[in-house]
Amino acid sequence: MLFPDLPDRQRATLLTVSERLVVYKVYETAVITDGKVFAEAGTVYGDPKCAAIADDESWCAVGGASVWVRVAPPRGDILKSEGVRLHHLRELCWIEALWPLGDRLLGFVCVDGGRRRIGALDVDRLAIEFEI
Repeated sequence: MLFPDLPDRQRATLLTVSERLVVYKVYETAVITDGKVFAEAGTVYGDPKCAAIADDESWCAVGGASVWVRVAPPRGDILKSEGVRLHHLRELCWIEALWPLGDRLLGFVCVDGGRRRIGALDVDRLAIEFEI
C-alpha cells in the first residue's frame, strides 16, 4: 500500500504519483508528500480533478476549476518551503487533464467557452500557449 501512514487516508483521493512523491486531495485541498514531509499544492474550488509532477520532481500542478503550480528553486526541494513558489492561475479554468511535457512545461486540457482546448504552461514564466 502506497504511504499507509498517510493522514486523512480514509478521505484522501490520489491524484498522481512520481518516483518518490504523491499528490492527493482531501476535499478542496491538494497535498504533495514523500510520506514524511507534507506541503500544500493548492486549494481548488469544487475539488481538484487532476495533477501532474515533473519528471525531475522540481514542480507539480493541480487542476480543476483553476490551476495551482508549486515550483522548487533551482536544485531545491519541492517539499521545502524555502524558495518554493506557489502560483494560482485563475485564467486556466475547468481543467480536465494535466501532464508534464518536458522539464519546465505543463500540458493541459481545459474547457473554455464550452469547447475543449489543449495547451502548455511554462512553469517558470507562467506563459500559456494554446493549441500545442
